[in-house]
Amino acid sequence: MPARRNAIARMAGLAAFALTVGAIGCRPAPSVAPEGEARAAAPAKGHILLLPDSAIVVDPGSIEEQLAQFLASKEPAPRTFRFVGREFEPWASEPTPETLQTMYALVQILRAYPHVTVTITGYTDNVGPDERNRALATARAKKLAGLLEQGGVRPVRISTVGAGPIDFIGDNATEAGRQLNRRIELTVTRK
Repeated sequence: MPARRNAIARMAGLAAFALTVGAIGCRPAPSVAPEGEARAAAPAKGHILLLPDSAIVVDPGSIEEQLAQFLASKEPAPRTFRFVGREFEPWASEPTPETLQTMYALVQILRAYPHVTVTITGYTDNVGPDERNRALATARAKKLAGLLEQGGVRPVRISTVGAGPIDFIGDNATEAGRQLNRRIELTVTRK
C-alpha cells in the first residue's frame, strides 16, 4: 500500500507542477501537422497530458500532444510529424529556446514509451550550395538527437537524416515558402 500512495503522491506532485507551469504560460510551443496535412494555429492554452509514467503540460495541437496521442493509440507506425515554426537561427545548428522546450517535452514522452524508435530529418531551402545545406540539415538533426540522448533516450532508438534541399513543401521563390522548406520532421519508425 505505501508504494501505491507514493505513486499517487508523485502523480499529484507532477500534476501540480504542470498546472503551475501552465498557469504562468512559460512558452508558446511550436506546432506541427502530420505529414501532408495543414493545421490551423491553435491558441496557446496549455493543458495537462498524462503519460504512462508522468504528466506534462502541452499546447493543443502541438507536436507534443500529437506525438503522445499517436503513441497511446493503436495506429501503426510509421508516422511523420512536422515541426512548424523556426527551430533554429538562420545558418545555425543551435536550437531556439522554444525548440529546446519542445525537445524537453519530447524527451518525457519518448521516455514514457521506451520501445519507440524515431528518425529526425532536417531539411533546408535551396538558398546556397547544396553541400552546405546538407551539412546544415545534418548538424541540426544530430543536435536534436543529441538533446534526446542527453535527456535519457537511448541512442539506439534515434536515427538522423540530413536531407538538405529536397522534398520542398513551399515555393523557394518566396520567403514564406523557404521558411516552410527549412524544417525538421520526426518520424516514429517503430511503436
